[in-house]
Amino acid sequence: MKKIFIFLLTISLLLVSCKKAETPEDTIPTTETVSTQNDVIEMKQRPLVAVSLPTNRDTEVAEDGTVIFNTETQHIKLTMADSEVAEKISLDFFNRIDKFNIHAEELRQRAISEYADTDSEAPKYFPYEHGIRYVPERIDQGILSLFGTEITYVGGVHPDYHCVSVNYDLITGEVLTLGSILTHENALPSLKALLLSELNKMHAEQNNLFEDYYKDTINRRFEGEESFDEDWFFTTTGLCFYFSPYEIGPYASGAIIAEITYDRLTGIIADDFFPAERETASGNIYVTAYEDADLSGVTEIAEFILDPNGEKYILQTDQGVQDLYISLNNNRIFAMQQLTKADAVEVQVSPEDAEQLTILYTSNNTAIGKLFIE
Repeated sequence: MKKIFIFLLTISLLLVSCKKAETPEDTIPTTETVSTQNDVIEMKQRPLVAVSLPTNRDTEVAEDGTVIFNTETQHIKLTMADSEVAEKISLDFFNRIDKFNIHAEELRQRAISEYADTDSEAPKYFPYEHGIRYVPERIDQGILSLFGTEITYVGGVHPDYHCVSVNYDLITGEVLTLGSILTHENALPSLKALLLSELNKMHAEQNNLFEDYYKDTINRRFEGEESFDEDWFFTTTGLCFYFSPYEIGPYASGAIIAEITYDRLTGIIADDFFPAERETASGNIYVTAYEDADLSGVTEIAEFILDPNGEKYILQTDQGVQDLYISLNNNRIFAMQQLTKADAVEVQVSPEDAEQLTILYTSNNTAIGKLFIE
């Protein structure tokens, strides 16, 4: 497993920088003019920023063919102009994944040992499971926010899982903490009041929290006994705090996520962490085989490689779209803030996975989904 991880790290670090289309010289960012039914909209071509988070699944099989352990890990490829920042973020992410993989290896050894001691006449053996999966929640020129879960199953009626997150400053490559995004220390009580207000509202409407216990938990975390530190993430609409099952509610309630919208955070978080004003995008995505794609007007290409030996496709837009996501089996594993006519996404995927991919994007402020293969 360690060798696989090192291989993925090496490959990803080789690919962190933007891939340029083959043109005589670099093109200075321009303004694309597109027409709609009502008027003409100018779309600025910002530097391309994209993230892909493919997963790798490994299975431990006993000599008799019984599956005794399954694990799923993840690696990252960040496409952006500053390759040093991309490398810094990639290394931090892989260090985090490596810690999860240490836990996975302990579980694998435990599964091997316990299966060896299993009575051959015992009921069917259920394999142990371990998985880590982050999904991108916000990506733009300044911020990359990832939110996910670590799932463990060692028997019982359901797996155990807890939530994880990490937020990166795409200008410096530093990991953001709660204190680093606030305007000043005195903003913390205001943020605490907003979070309690959201949880009170949630409990009143759904009755899904442990009575009073959630208030004590918030007090402890904001008073420093149990720091939130990194237990939050940004979305395109606000700042989210989360709680794993059993932290402030029963398992049946799942992860508890409370979002405070940006319009309520003025004066609490620094201006640098508010999303830039969004432009109107009114295009569509089209997919072509790599050999059939016209890349003559493309200046930057983001790569999304699921299978190095798979078929290559090119994603382009006729005008421009926002919030482009690619999901495999309903799991989001690629994201970019916007795609213009001067950008493209190269996807390399096996025929089997290609049939399971979906593309989601925003056009005219409407979320649009389509199957990958038409």
